[in-house]
Amino acid sequence: MRPTSMRVLASLGLLVWAAGSAVASTAAAEDPTCAERAAARLQERYESVRDFRARFEQSTERVGFAGDVPDALRAEGEVFLQKPGRMHWAYAKPAPSFVISNGVGAWVYDPVAAEAQYFELGTEFLSGAALQFLLGEGELLESFDVGSPDCGVTSVTTLELTPREPASFERLDLLIDAERAELLETRVVDLLGNRTRLVLRDVRLGEPPGADHFEFDAPEGTRVLTLPGRGNGGAPAPLP
Repeated sequence: MRPTSMRVLASLGLLVWAAGSAVASTAAAEDPTCAERAAARLQERYESVRDFRARFEQSTERVGFAGDVPDALRAEGEVFLQKPGRMHWAYAKPAPSFVISNGVGAWVYDPVAAEAQYFELGTEFLSGAALQFLLGEGELLESFDVGSPDCGVTSVTTLELTPREPASFERLDLLIDAERAELLETRVVDLLGNRTRLVLRDVRLGEPPGADHFEFDAPEGTRVLTLPGRGNGGAPAPLP
């Protein structure tokens, strides 16, 4: 699979498949009650929001790399989410690429390679996902044990989520604005120790982009591949 396609699949996994995981906080003085309260406020903050739009910056630190993350492991672009379950990831750097989902199936489109990959999501695709509350599904406090090393201490709270069921990656952190209960950043550590960070900027709520934004028509000359469905809980590949 081309690096661009793998990079796009990583974001798809980060925001929708993030059911994966988290280890329990190692902080000695965390306040679970405060953390659970913050998670409930985060859930409530977005329950009434149907449309979510933001710029994003994504990076992955792979085990074995030292120092700065290589340029090939960095990406940025814009993401649109719409309840129920619709997504549109538009990568601008390092190369144009897209993930588009209408909530039933998903397209991964690489215009440079003139290739599109399609797979059906399946009913389990969103189940347990850490950020599925942005897509109109799931409850954080039902799917995860929630802790925090800094809740009530700093203006930016780190929520450390431990899945209640077996998951496909090791740890998931949500960084939120504690006062406004707004999501700022996600951090995922996979089972190999690779770390993927997604920073959200210029967040805009309640601006529907139009239903056709979540459908994909392959341009003429595009090679289209149909992949196995991803409703069995298998996680997509991390950034290359």
